[in-house]
Amino acid sequence: MNKLNLALCLFFLTACAAPKFNYTGKAENLSWPSIGETNTVGIGENMLNQGYALQMDALSFDSLQKIAGGAYKIPLVNM
Repeated sequence: MNKLNLALCLFFLTACAAPKFNYTGKAENLSWPSIGETNTVGIGENMLNQGYALQMDALSFDSLQKIAGGAYKIPLVNM
């Protein structure tokens, strides 16, 4: 019985500590040209473009980061 109680307590503690990965970012629909707008194109050029843009947050580091004693390394990316 004690093992069952211990197992249940550990299960509930683990469930409470689980992170939520439900971040989606901001999506925006794109369309060129706008409705009612006149567009002049040459041969082989696109007359219409449609799609969507997804904007998400990101982390930026100024130097190499080591996590968990060097098990993971996040390199510096120059933009």
